[in-house]
Formats: sequence, structure tokens, C-alpha cells
Amino acid sequence: MKSLTLLGVMMLCCTCYFRSTAQLSPPIRQNNTEKLSLFSRLPEKFLLDKASIEKLFTSPVSGTVKILLADNTFFEGTVTEIVQKNLNVASINIKSSNFDGALLTISKTTYENKSVKYAGRIVSMRYGDVLTLTNKNNQFIFSKEKQSLYMVE
Repeated sequence: MKSLTLLGVMMLCCTCYFRSTAQLSPPIRQNNTEKLSLFSRLPEKFLLDKASIEKLFTSPVSGTVKILLADNTFFEGTVTEIVQKNLNVASINIKSSNFDGALLTISKTTYENKSVKYAGRIVSMRYGDVLTLTNKNNQFIFSKEKQSLYMVE
């Protein structure tokens, strides 16, 4: 009788174990984070004229600007802010009127030897690409990058 009771208890435990759903993994829900490209009509890399960049820093706040990017494509927008934290560093923010509200931010750093370095980017939260401005060998190059490398959702 003891062995039948033990067998019954063991069968009950095994049934409960196999019917248990407490250890099931929850379903994975991932959103598709792939966004559209805002700068698809532009090449992967292109040069920007230094005079165009320097002209931006003479624009007044609320003034409109127009910059030739590449292939007869212009970046048009309104200067929203010019910030100069010290004599050597100045930054300008321009909100685009033709690239769906993208923000162009360029920083100008002047060194003691009077050399100037520019760095910047054009970014929009709604799109998956970013244009970054770099200064190499006294040339100013915009290159496309993935937004996920620069911003966290």
C-alpha cells in the first residue's frame, strides 16, 4: 500500500511539473527601429565650402540661411541660437525648413595659433541618418552615418 501511495504522489508531482507554465519565457516584443533616410538624395560623402561655414557665424538669430550641400541640394533654415561660452568656442543651431525640421549644429573652435576647427552634424529624431561634418586636411567633409550610432531612442 505504501508503494502505491508513493507512486501516486510521484505521478501527481510529475503531472504538476509538466503542466506548470510558470517557467515559460515571455514572448519577445521588439519594435522595428529601422527609420527612413532623410538624406537619401545626397552622396555618402561630399565637400562643403569653408566660406559657407564661416558665413553662418555672421548670421543673426532668427535670420534665414541657405547652404549648398551637394548636387544642387540646399540646406535652408532659420538660426535658432548662437552660443559663445568663451572667446575660443562658438556654436550655432539652425532649424531646417526643407529637411523636415532637421537641426544643423556647428561648433567653431579657435586655437591659440589662430587655427580654426569646425565640427557639426545635421540630425532629425524622425529619421535614421545623420550628416556629420569633419575637418580633414583643411577640407570640410559631410558624411552620412546611422543615427543609432549617435542617439539612443
